[in-house]
Amino acid sequence: MDEPTRIIFRQISRWPLRALLTTLGFAGAVAMMVFSLQFFDAVDEIAASHFGQLQRAHIAMGFIEPKPSNVLHEVRRMPGVMLAETMRIVSADFESRHHRHRGSLQGIERGAQLTRIFDVKRGLLSLPEHGIIVSRKLAEKLKVREGDEIQLSVLEGKRPKASVQVAAVFDGYIGMFAYMNIDSLNKLMAERPVTEYISLLIDKARQDELIDRLKDTPAVSNLSLHAVALANFHETVANMLMIFVGFFTAFSFSLGFGVAYNAARISLSERARELATLRVLGFSRHDALYILFGETFLLLLPALPLGCLFGFLLTHFFVNASGFQTELIRLPIVIQPSTYGLSVLVMLLACFVCAYLIKRRVDQLDLVAVLKTRE
Repeated sequence: MDEPTRIIFRQISRWPLRALLTTLGFAGAVAMMVFSLQFFDAVDEIAASHFGQLQRAHIAMGFIEPKPSNVLHEVRRMPGVMLAETMRIVSADFESRHHRHRGSLQGIERGAQLTRIFDVKRGLLSLPEHGIIVSRKLAEKLKVREGDEIQLSVLEGKRPKASVQVAAVFDGYIGMFAYMNIDSLNKLMAERPVTEYISLLIDKARQDELIDRLKDTPAVSNLSLHAVALANFHETVANMLMIFVGFFTAFSFSLGFGVAYNAARISLSERARELATLRVLGFSRHDALYILFGETFLLLLPALPLGCLFGFLLTHFFVNASGFQTELIRLPIVIQPSTYGLSVLVMLLACFVCAYLIKRRVDQLDLVAVLKTRE
């Protein structure tokens, strides 16, 4: 081991508590960076689950009023339509003992490919012929589990009431959904088979032609494009998180920079005479800088993996213990390797910026003035 490296280790061993606090400061900055950047990973995971697995239709069209199910054959003959599936949504009250929720019940086809029931833990679920499938958040609100009965009160049409069994509970990130076989829903409504919405998988090359055709159809009340819905989701969530994430990102960068700068400034103030002496004895300017910054970067090295671990624990605690698990949206705990890597790079950048600023002070060091002994 060369002499400058021995000097670095001797300085750390001389002040172990200060070295520990410096390392923890770096780790805290990395943890805050991981915590702030993981929100983008969570949003991407939500989008991939909801828009990539659950809602896969290129276009969802709605009618002014329920139409006979044979309208599906007409839609399938429209230009560019490759697959069409019916869906019906009714407003309803869900009750279980003293717990109640007002929401919507979606009737979809068995084996549907465009509107699927996707459990983020188990994958795709099959829609049963009888019974109802509810999201985990709705089941928790009603205090029910698989096999329990729910009192269903439809708020449309003849306002039928029925007791339905919970066939399955699935985990999702958005909303509080409830699904039923569309044939069972029509039977519950005591109506002939009808549809209110149709999901379409289309040929993108003929999308404009199809949209013009649908706009000219008087019975169609609304159109929802998958790409537009996904873009709106990202824009809305980005606007909500940008200030929050921006604040924590700036705070973590400032924290890391502050820890590195203060450590280097204190070391320079304490060891200015020692560094000047070493210069006079033949050590180069690079050796002096190595001694000064080597201690800081040596303390940074264990802080990087420790900060990543702290970031994961902080994310896990904060997301589960805060208001990020609401009825509208549940943030998943997802941290991609790139997030850890970016957090480490940002922290290294903060330290290099600090090193550049301190280097200018070292370069301006007056050896004669520093070595003068006060009377």
